[in-house]
Amino acid sequence: MQKAISVKIIERLGEDWDFYYGLFVSWQRFTKKKCPRIDEIHKNKALGRWVDRQRSRFKRGYLRPERIKKLNDINMVWDVTENMYQIGLDELKGFKKKYGNCNVPDRFKSKSGFSLGSWLRTRRREYKQGILDKARIKDLSQIGISWNPFFDRWKNLYNILKKALLKKSLSEIERRRNRLGVWVAMQKARYFQATYKKHGRSPLYPEQIAQLEKLDGWTWNRRTDSWSKNLKTVLEFIHKYGFPSYNDNKIKYKGVRVVAWLVKQKARLKKTNTHRRKILQKEIPDLFKDPFENKWQNGYRLLLQYRKKHNTCNIPQKAKIRGFKLGRWISSQRTKYHQKSLDKKRILLLEKVPGWLWDASSFSASNLFKKVIVKT
Repeated sequence: MQKAISVKIIERLGEDWDFYYGLFVSWQRFTKKKCPRIDEIHKNKALGRWVDRQRSRFKRGYLRPERIKKLNDINMVWDVTENMYQIGLDELKGFKKKYGNCNVPDRFKSKSGFSLGSWLRTRRREYKQGILDKARIKDLSQIGISWNPFFDRWKNLYNILKKALLKKSLSEIERRRNRLGVWVAMQKARYFQATYKKHGRSPLYPEQIAQLEKLDGWTWNRRTDSWSKNLKTVLEFIHKYGFPSYNDNKIKYKGVRVVAWLVKQKARLKKTNTHRRKILQKEIPDLFKDPFENKWQNGYRLLLQYRKKHNTCNIPQKAKIRGFKLGRWISSQRTKYHQKSLDKKRILLLEKVPGWLWDASSFSASNLFKKVIVKT
């Protein structure tokens, strides 16, 4: 009894297999395709799942030889992955033949509905991860695909920018806001994103940064570069002439209004970013001092310069040096001294200056005494 039931079940399974095989053949004729997807439904039957079961049985050695032969006769695809690869390769060759290149857009689909853009993107990802078979790398390289199309596009625009800079300045190119101008702005955004560790666009690679910095007139930030250039000029002035008085608004050195620039920096100290503040503290410590102290130090320094140049401290009341009223400053020190309101440290500093006298009339007496000695 049980044996009879088993025989009937086997016969029924055989009939089912033949039924689905016929269904598979009709599906191929209707769709002109070799292999259905796993979720393929044909004539209300789960054809995709049946085909997938045949592959599974074939791999485990459970599929009968006669059935294997029948499936091979209709070009059964035993390895779906390899089949998809071959389809993609053929589609890519067709794309190149039609368009003359392998620059397949990410969302491109062929007339047959094959997602060639997605397929090619997957191959590039596998190549980057080092898991793409060497034979496939060779196949794709021979067709002429780029393994890094982003960098190729970047290099192309870089070369266009390089030629454009021969005729125009970088600022002119940026202002136009055309394709090249937008690209330049994008590179700077990517650069600062990496610098300040912000998320968003992928940052520039070191080699890209190096190539951009080789371009004539390239600058990452026009404002920052202008600030650095002005700082360099102001430092040169201070090194040569000392820290100026804030009253000397007309001082101009190599095109930079020195005092105006310093006043601007001082006014912005609270708002200035930490990086700039550190630079200013290191390079121009006088900027952080009391302006009255700066004025006194400036007057004292100019007094020393005058003494060295003219070999005397007898400075006229109206004497000016680069806008600083040195005569008046000296007169003010003497007045404060006699009023006993001058700081002791400043008194000591002034008395160290060779030939310094607290009484201006003493210079006349001193000169008269020298004349008497000469006549005698």
